[in-house]
Amino acid sequence: MKKIILIMTLLLVVAVSTTPVEAKEGDMYGGVKAGFMLIDVKSVDDILAFGGLFGMGIAPKVYVEAELNLGFIGGNFEPVPGVDGDFDIWTIGAYAVYKETLVEKIGTQKVYLKGKIGVLYENVRAKVDTFNESLSDVGLTFGGGAGIKLDDKTDIEVELTLLEGDVWFLSTGVNFAF
Repeated sequence: MKKIILIMTLLLVVAVSTTPVEAKEGDMYGGVKAGFMLIDVKSVDDILAFGGLFGMGIAPKVYVEAELNLGFIGGNFEPVPGVDGDFDIWTIGAYAVYKETLVEKIGTQKVYLKGKIGVLYENVRAKVDTFNESLSDVGLTFGGGAGIKLDDKTDIEVELTLLEGDVWFLSTGVNFAF
């Protein structure tokens, strides 16, 4: 099943990326983000993560985004009392994104809502003393957020994305159009 989802996603990304798009200023953008991977597992600390993304407009209000997120700080856990371990996550995702303008103008800025759905590859690593285990998975992911367009080239966004059943990524980032 995972292979089917991955193949379908790759075909969708290839099909979308080869669709003729009327090139306009700002159709493509890149960005950076930081936030917390909120882990709803007893005895596991949240993880501070940093990431980057690339996006491209494919239709009015519709975009595709590719995103990489790396966990850096946190993820400490205690599998049994008195034994400490380290836990981290990194992800790669491909998303279909819809952005809807909420407020046309606040001064010179536009406020918008954002929803996204896609496929995510995640790698989870747990280490306790000499034990080191790494597991990976592919699955469906979704999220939403809000953004403010500061000018024609710069957006600031806040998002909450489900990475898996017990891990959410709460992030804020800045995107630059090119």
